[in-house]
Amino acid sequence: MPFFCGKLVYKTFADRLPLAGSEQVLDFGCGMGTVAYYVMKRLPKGQLTCIDISERWLNTCRKTLSKYRNVSFIKSDFPELVDSSFNVVYCHFVLHDISKSELEKVISVLTKSIKSGGTFIFREPLNETEKLNIIKRLVEENDLSLKNSRITDIPLMGNALTKYLKEHFSQEKIYLIGESWGSALGIFLIDKYPESYHGFIGTAQMVDFAETERMDYRKVMEIAEAKGDTAIIEQLKKNGLPPYYGKSATGKVTIKNLEDRNKQAAKIYLDSIDNIKNHL
Repeated sequence: MPFFCGKLVYKTFADRLPLAGSEQVLDFGCGMGTVAYYVMKRLPKGQLTCIDISERWLNTCRKTLSKYRNVSFIKSDFPELVDSSFNVVYCHFVLHDISKSELEKVISVLTKSIKSGGTFIFREPLNETEKLNIIKRLVEENDLSLKNSRITDIPLMGNALTKYLKEHFSQEKIYLIGESWGSALGIFLIDKYPESYHGFIGTAQMVDFAETERMDYRKVMEIAEAKGDTAIIEQLKKNGLPPYYGKSATGKVTIKNLEDRNKQAAKIYLDSIDNIKNHL
């Protein structure tokens, strides 16, 4: 079995794909085959096509999947695919790296390659909000409907790294530290996997996310007024007071989830500090 740092992330994504075992599947931007490795385990009678722009990554992917015969590899800067040829098309941390001008062409080709009743699945970084909104808009414009949107990967990816560190240093538990936005991610992580940590240390700790945005807004307004910057003042007034809700359901769910967890985050943080004190 090849070694993938954070392999739980790739396996979980592959396990969520709607596969029965005989589908025609496309891995767009396959890289070294980190997702494809787990997909092939679920595709004994199907066919996987791996596409990437890098010959180096494709060669690595070939080695990763060397024991399988029901897989093909294509090196391409731009996909040229037969319409209605795949049951499932997936992209894992790929689309956000494509320019806005190219995204429209790429997504059009990918969506047209999907058979009737097929599925297009993608995972992208949560901090790429603008790209996510563009991708979702383009998908809908190409006659696909959004079936589900999940925000689950922050704790999952952190847990993958935690497992690696615990194994590497032969520790049952480790200490977790987070700075600024990382302190928010740390809260989510220690809440979901408390058994893996002695405690959490937060610096520049984020707790009330919505109030932080409002404080930032008021400070920027104060500076703009002091400098007489009418353009910034008018733009701030036009924007209104945060938090800002995106047009997509994902944006709304993200902010709502963060707001709902403000009090819980504070309690977890304080409990963690007490736990650390007990180990000093």
